[in-house]
Amino acid sequence: MAELSSTYLRGSANLRAYYKLENTNDELGNYNLTNVGGATIVAGKYGNAVQADSSGKYYTIANDLGGLASGTLSFAFWIKLVDNAGQYYTMELSDNSTRLRYQIRYGANAISFSRVREGVGVTTATGAVTTDITKFHHIVATYNSADGAMALYHDNILIATNSNSGNGTSGGSEEFVVGGVTGDGFANSIIDDIGMFNKVLTEGDRSVLFNESGGSFLYNLL
Repeated sequence: MAELSSTYLRGSANLRAYYKLENTNDELGNYNLTNVGGATIVAGKYGNAVQADSSGKYYTIANDLGGLASGTLSFAFWIKLVDNAGQYYTMELSDNSTRLRYQIRYGANAISFSRVREGVGVTTATGAVTTDITKFHHIVATYNSADGAMALYHDNILIATNSNSGNGTSGGSEEFVVGGVTGDGFANSIIDDIGMFNKVLTEGDRSVLFNESGGSFLYNLL
């Protein structure tokens, strides 16, 4: 299993933000996060990670990562639940100009990826998974603005799809949240190695991030 920083994806022009979560910094230097409520640094999948909890401890930035929510995108990260009591809000990206919001929920043996058109409605891709709290699981969620396709992967297995297009009509905010959704709840979970991309991650990309064989820079040259 490969840390993003050791793969060819680290040098991708489509990588919009990268959080190793040794601290609150964006490794690309553009979108550093703020620790809200005292989220703690704990042992992660690779080195350290952030532990969020339902009392309101999380990381955030009042920015949609440079307009990422307005077009094609992918979330990729590792997560380990602290408990399996509910389906927790885990991550959110929202854009004020398009009135769009993307949300990921995880736990209680289910996972979901929602595209929210503020003032219009919510479209969700959801499926059943085994949320084993003894280990980290890899999550990839993608949206293709060309055809509206949504896809959700758990440990490199396609779990759910859906389709949605168009912008919202009212309300909206601009924020990226790690460990919850502002106003809706926060996750009892440990989150590590987040990559945010302005492309749909391919099967090869997902495999490099998940598979034991990994994907170094050499992998991209062979």
